[in-house]
Amino acid sequence: MKKLDHNLLKLYKIYPKIEDFNYLKYQYYIYIYLNPFKEYKKPKLIKFKVDNKDYEYITMYEPFYIGKASNGGGYRHNQHIQKFKSEQEGNKLKTDYFKELELNFEKAQKKGIFYQPHNWKEFQRDWICILKDFNNPKDLIKFEMSIIKSLGTIYNKKGPLVNKIENSYIY
Repeated sequence: MKKLDHNLLKLYKIYPKIEDFNYLKYQYYIYIYLNPFKEYKKPKLIKFKVDNKDYEYITMYEPFYIGKASNGGGYRHNQHIQKFKSEQEGNKLKTDYFKELELNFEKAQKKGIFYQPHNWKEFQRDWICILKDFNNPKDLIKFEMSIIKSLGTIYNKKGPLVNKIENSYIY
């Protein structure tokens, strides 16, 4: 893994990630929501395997959700926020997390903290990152399950993610 300067990593959020991703071109992709208000003291390495291939990501911010888009999902990575704003989000932990983020937006705005988002638009632009694209759904699901297992969920008390997973091998 390439060694990144601490400040550069803070700006980049997570490394590696896909920049300038064409959401309508690719059928399948994995994205991550990072919490701008929960910064690690030192970079966190996320390591996992999929089909005997090693993957590594490094971040300065706590991840709280891993998602996938399939079948030309377009802007699927933004739909969770739209559900929350329209009060249709069924996952209570995710809803509570979004409420906490919204309160922190207001605090950052009042304090004039420029590097933290002040609204959902800034959050969507800077804190939802595309990690990888795929050619088929089988690889997409394997990758998603592996990274969730690596990070852990609030539900299994092994990590920070608010993902609700039915597949028992995650636990």
